[in-house]
Amino acid sequence: MFNTIFILIFTAMHTYLFWRAASLPLVIRHLPAKGLFAAALILWGVFLLGRVVGHNGTGAWAAVIEFLGMTWLGTLFLTVVLLLAVDLVTLFGIVMPRLAVLLRGAAIAAGLVLALIALVQGLRPPVVERYVVRLASLPDLAPKKWTRG
Repeated sequence: MFNTIFILIFTAMHTYLFWRAASLPLVIRHLPAKGLFAAALILWGVFLLGRVVGHNGTGAWAAVIEFLGMTWLGTLFLTVVLLLAVDLVTLFGIVMPRLAVLLRGAAIAAGLVLALIALVQGLRPPVVERYVVRLASLPDLAPKKWTRG
């Protein structure tokens, strides 16, 4: 039941993003409607494969498919939140229609940039540092290689 609801919510967010992206002049000029629909269908399929096949599967392919699907889910979430905020402020383009189109494009671009930053931060190894804390009432038991100065 959870999986079904999750996929339905994802599909609604996916549809909303591509519906709003199709209204941008830059997208209209450079990408035919069939190309945008194909991109939407491919990304939706990658998520679905990652959720159904990759989540329950084993091996390298399952891990890759699940990683791609979950990366797209994160990207979609960040972008839809920003896009929805713009649409609510502009009442879906009723208020300030020219500015709404510009803000919609900026929201999509900002969502993609945030997703890229999140991906880079998530893939880098953590930085581990050691600190020695000395307390006056306890003996100094720290190894000499940990102490500084």
